[in-house]
Amino acid sequence: MIESYAPIAIFVYKRPEHTFKCLSALAQNEEFHQSKIYVFCDGAKENETIENRNLIEETREIVKGFDIKKTFIILENETNKGLANSLVNGINLVFKQHEKIIVIEDDILVSVDFLKYMNWGLNCFSENNKIATIQGFQFSIFKGKQQYFLDSAVGCWGWATWNDRWNLYQSNANLLIDEIQSTNQISKFNINDTYNFFELLNSTATGKIDSWAIKWYASLFTQKKMNLYPTISFTNNIGNDGSGSHNEINYSNSTLGTFVETNPNSIIQNERFQYKIFLFRKRIKRLKQIKNLLLKIKLKLQFLNG
Repeated sequence: MIESYAPIAIFVYKRPEHTFKCLSALAQNEEFHQSKIYVFCDGAKENETIENRNLIEETREIVKGFDIKKTFIILENETNKGLANSLVNGINLVFKQHEKIIVIEDDILVSVDFLKYMNWGLNCFSENNKIATIQGFQFSIFKGKQQYFLDSAVGCWGWATWNDRWNLYQSNANLLIDEIQSTNQISKFNINDTYNFFELLNSTATGKIDSWAIKWYASLFTQKKMNLYPTISFTNNIGNDGSGSHNEINYSNSTLGTFVETNPNSIIQNERFQYKIFLFRKRIKRLKQIKNLLLKIKLKLQFLNG
């Protein structure tokens, strides 16, 4: 039987406040109460502090006590799997019973139309194998009416996919590196050298970081897949406050988008939209370079002054 609403997989760890805000925002979506909800709770690390263990338990109590009409399917890890393993294993588990999925981490806030948009995209493009994911986040650079377009970039701040596309996920980062290098596509993979994704992929291969997201992007990039994006974001990331594993510049949107149904056949790669994103990424890259330079100057002055 074809499901009208995709199951939602939510991944939490030790951020009770973020988790509460995430669930509260999702519950404002009408479709939330019609959807099957899986919540994956990661466990404590071997040498976890008492404070963090308390946060883990508090997070789980938030999940268990959340006031919803439908019961969560809660899966608790006894030990710490890490975000990458927890997420990949959780998605694999959901796909044993379902053909599509919506993925949310505990630091993502969604608009009231997020699930409407996600389910619309999943239903409209299920047979279009060119499209690999439905993306919820967008930089705050577009104005006017909500529109949609296709892009090769892959985000992870509220997204959805299908089982057959997830099967393209390659866990071996070295194989992905070889494929990108052999086809001379490092610059393109780095979105015209506006962000060094290839360095992240190398860091994952050498074990410096553990990122499922960069391998997911590389997997789809090497398969020449595209992804559906909105011009006005349906999500915000509230995790860039030092509470999570990976934090960078805060890209929060002041307002979130509303769903506008569009003829799927009219959605294409939009060079004007992609150029605006290119300019934005280029500006962010320059700001980071200036920030790093100022930090080096500050440290040098501190050293010289004793």
